[in-house]
Amino acid sequence: MPEILLVVEDGTGKPDANTYADLDTVRNYAFMRGVKLPDDDEKVKTFIIQAVDYVESFSARFRGQRTTRAQALQFPRTGVYIDGDLVPYNVIPKQLVSAVCQLACDVSETGPIQGASTKFAVKRTKTDVLETEYAVGSNAQSAPAQTYSKAMAFLGPLLGYVAGNMVIR
Repeated sequence: MPEILLVVEDGTGKPDANTYADLDTVRNYAFMRGVKLPDDDEKVKTFIIQAVDYVESFSARFRGQRTTRAQALQFPRTGVYIDGDLVPYNVIPKQLVSAVCQLACDVSETGPIQGASTKFAVKRTKTDVLETEYAVGSNAQSAPAQTYSKAMAFLGPLLGYVAGNMVIR
């Protein structure tokens, strides 16, 4: 089985980057928070890639603009302010790196990252001809969707506000 190659975005807009955090950074983050990651580096690398995929899914909501068209990931970006300070165009915000590390830990503890899906309670099941009907309404949800609240707290300052179907940057 081939080794997973992590190419860390360093702020130069790499066309082949696939992560914001390397393996050692993720392992150190997890260790400092008491999260036990698998010993298998390749397994942890898959967690990192899944975490970056989730972060990149917010591309339409990130503040600012990508630095170059050729870069593989959404960062580096120009026009990003955090706490009133302009983030230099060639800097990867530490909040972004922390979000990837947290999400990799979340994947390790809870399984693959799921989108914002809602699980509904089964209202009726029919065995012959296999029919299933789901309950609807405010009390139909049987299990909450995963929210990744720690990672979202890191991403918050990097995201614009959504009003209707417009992103306010």
